[in-house]
Amino acid sequence: MKKLLLRVLLLALLLIPFSTTAEIRRLGISIFMPPLIVLEQPPDLIVLPETYVYVIPDIDQKIFFYGGWWWRQWEGSWYRSREYNSVWDIYADVPSFYSDVPLNWKYDYEESNWRGLRWNHELICYEDVQQNWSVWEEKRYWEKHTWGVQGLESTRMKRRTDEGGIIIASSSPASIVFVSPPQLIVVPKTNIYVIPGVAADIFFYSGWWWRPSEGHWYRSKSYNSGWVGYSDVPSFYREIPTNWRGEYRRKRWEGRQWKPELIPHQQVEGNWRRWEKINYWENERTWGVQNIKPVRRLKHQYIDVEPGNRSQQQSIGTRLKHQSIDAEPGNRSQQQSIGTRLKHQSIDARQEQAIDARQEQSIDARQEQTIDVHQQQLRR
Repeated sequence: MKKLLLRVLLLALLLIPFSTTAEIRRLGISIFMPPLIVLEQPPDLIVLPETYVYVIPDIDQKIFFYGGWWWRQWEGSWYRSREYNSVWDIYADVPSFYSDVPLNWKYDYEESNWRGLRWNHELICYEDVQQNWSVWEEKRYWEKHTWGVQGLESTRMKRRTDEGGIIIASSSPASIVFVSPPQLIVVPKTNIYVIPGVAADIFFYSGWWWRPSEGHWYRSKSYNSGWVGYSDVPSFYREIPTNWRGEYRRKRWEGRQWKPELIPHQQVEGNWRRWEKINYWENERTWGVQNIKPVRRLKHQYIDVEPGNRSQQQSIGTRLKHQSIDAEPGNRSQQQSIGTRLKHQSIDARQEQAIDARQEQSIDARQEQTIDVHQQQLRR
């Protein structure tokens, strides 16, 4: 019996590729590799807007291409390979690029829509992607072609500044007349609020009201007045699914029953900070979504600096620049070195964020004074 088991074990080791076998021996565990991808013909890919991540859109599996590697998830683990139809090696963690992939990208692809804009996605031969990805990224090729999204450039505010660097808005967005004070809902899995009962998108986040209008963004301390031009798309907007209105009408969220709670705007303005601090919507209300199981992620630090303050924007941009550091699977020394660097960066970032918070309070006070002066001039 023992001889039979030994023969079976030896046969299994011979059938496993050498690199994978060595890794299994080193770890002392059993790992099942994902099945090979079998396609009738070489696949075409699309590039996801505002990223350099490529994906095969028309198959059931989610197969990505990034940084010269093919990536896939299987049975709760991540794998990568140099060829989409070859053997896959297990990867130690969630690849860093995946944080830039929207959860509903496939829905956007099927609807030819990206953040409310027409998306003319281009199918790209996989050989072209493998041969040119690094050149395209170096030359910022897809940015110059707006990733096939019509009007994407116009969403980035065209701005001019005075000598002090403050935004001069050429016009304010059209006023919205409310019959009664608005009520808001909280977008599930976020701390972002939105008014669902009006055609315009009006959000509340971090003490500010936000709205886009004719390709520009504006913010105010009031939902119906005092809108001031903002220099870019606010960072929190990335968390807003493009189909949130459809989900609200159907009272469904990610396939689960959703009972959105209408909240008076005074309650939101008075409690948003405390609710966020205690994770109120996650822990006590589950955002009104039945049986929701939020994915634990690193908490986003949305830092929306004063419009026109380029030095502060550059400083924050340098600190928050996404570095995709994907160590070789099994290279423990490299992974530990990267982990040590990231740990120190995290400590430094928390210290800098505390300083930034104090600076932002001062900036907000100056901004409110500017809005008050502007409103007084309008009354005169």
